[in-house]
Amino acid sequence: MKNFKNLFVASFLAIGALSTTFFTSCNPDPCKDVVCNNGGVCDEITGTCSCPSGYEGASCDTRTKTKYLGTYKGNGSNDHSGTYSNWSLVVGETDTTNATSATFTLKNDMNVQQFQFTGNISATGAVSLNNITVGNFKYYSGTGTIISNNSASIYFYEDSVQGTLDPYYYTFANMIKQ
Repeated sequence: MKNFKNLFVASFLAIGALSTTFFTSCNPDPCKDVVCNNGGVCDEITGTCSCPSGYEGASCDTRTKTKYLGTYKGNGSNDHSGTYSNWSLVVGETDTTNATSATFTLKNDMNVQQFQFTGNISATGAVSLNNITVGNFKYYSGTGTIISNNSASIYFYEDSVQGTLDPYYYTFANMIKQ
């Protein structure tokens, strides 16, 4: 009887060990066939990519800024009673190696370039413009927002290089994507 009990316990333990090995080997690695590009990392629980800043998509292949590229049209003003009707803001990509950098070009109603900034677009559409100097004027503190496939707004200051003029604050709000 004692041998039967030992045999029963040994058999039970052997079946348990074999079952554990069998069932755990059937659970595939969720990241086995997942490729995350541009520095993305596969989540071992969900099997989906977690993308670095500036990239999105199932494989982190899409630069986030691409959804913001294009031409936006609308009106603007400055805080010295200047108005600008039917102007364009062209958001372009000049550096394809940088996930967030872009070029922002403001064109007047005759499609003539007035200002061109370089800057960055975040994943949420927040824009930061780099300061520039053109001739005797400097343009600075540029910010804005772009709502994917909808509208854009951009703001910046203009001042003379010598600082002899009152700064002008430009606002181009609710420019609609064309």
